[in-house]
Amino acid sequence: MSTVLVTKDVIQGTRVLYVHKSASMATTGTVVIKPAVITVEEIETHVTMSTVLVTKDVIQGTRVLYVHRLVILAAMVLDVYTALCNRETGACNAGCKPGYTGTKCDQKCADGFYGDGCKDVCSNHCAGNHSSCHHVSGFCVNGCDPGYQGSSCSKLCPRGRYGHHCADNCSDHCAGVDNNCDHVDGSCDQGCDVGHLPPLCKTTCPRGQYGPGCVEKCSDHCTGPAGECDFRTGQCYQGCKPGFQPPTCHKECETGTYGPDCGKTCSINCAESDHTCNKTDGSCDQGCKPGYQGRVCSETCTRGKYGPGCNATCSDQCVGKFNPCHHIDGSCYLGCVQDDQSPMCRRKRGKKIKFFV
Repeated sequence: MSTVLVTKDVIQGTRVLYVHKSASMATTGTVVIKPAVITVEEIETHVTMSTVLVTKDVIQGTRVLYVHRLVILAAMVLDVYTALCNRETGACNAGCKPGYTGTKCDQKCADGFYGDGCKDVCSNHCAGNHSSCHHVSGFCVNGCDPGYQGSSCSKLCPRGRYGHHCADNCSDHCAGVDNNCDHVDGSCDQGCDVGHLPPLCKTTCPRGQYGPGCVEKCSDHCTGPAGECDFRTGQCYQGCKPGFQPPTCHKECETGTYGPDCGKTCSINCAESDHTCNKTDGSCDQGCKPGYQGRVCSETCTRGKYGPGCNATCSDQCVGKFNPCHHIDGSCYLGCVQDDQSPMCRRKRGKKIKFFV
């Protein structure tokens, strides 16, 4: 084997000329990049030319080994195995390959850096240790943080997806026209459709809650199992308990109504001027008007009775069996037994009979 001094940069795969002194087997020679022309007259006696195929990149000024065969001088392979470095210091003449540093290029890039000259910074979205990426390519060794994708974790999840490996779909119940969500945690950008639980909006409101954001509570006045209502509207499935208005049963019946779903009307015979009654059972809070009785004042006084509370008794001078009289004012329906012409037949022998109502 002999050595030659490369006079110019040579790229791998290039076929070059070299000069060999075959007679003396000199250990020096010159490599010339083809198609340089060298005439026989310019070459010393006993000097022979041949060509070789360069197998690696060669930098000008590098001394390399080559194999010379005395008999066959054609198509020899130049074997550059001196690592293209300074023979004395070991320093790499052309710098380091991507991912390596130091004068001898024997050190990997520091944590957090990669690539040519170790100038590139690892992505902040590499999983685990954010500075951990491949020293050559920048590939995140442990994959990406949730919400990111790509070999270097520099890309966001596509619209509509989120999480580790961008494997999860945004909920169909995210509000907005495109149901979009945060690429990292899946929280819906514009909140949830009515009746769905934030932040992911993948489940309906918990039992007993309803409405936007599930912040409303079902009424305690719903009929049926406690705390059950429509998760969107709050409507009680089985209606309201007596005294409360549908559909959500949060409000009491309006004045003049009562009962389940406020479906009944207070009696016009309640003593109150505005016909108010108990909103639950319809009972007249202030009693009944004269001539009426019962819980809801729907019954007239029994025969022979009249007036407030039906406490007054019809006159015994009223004509008819049981002395019938009007249930409100006590006037005799059929008149008086004697000549008494008073409405309630209470005058006798010209004397006024005092009575109390």
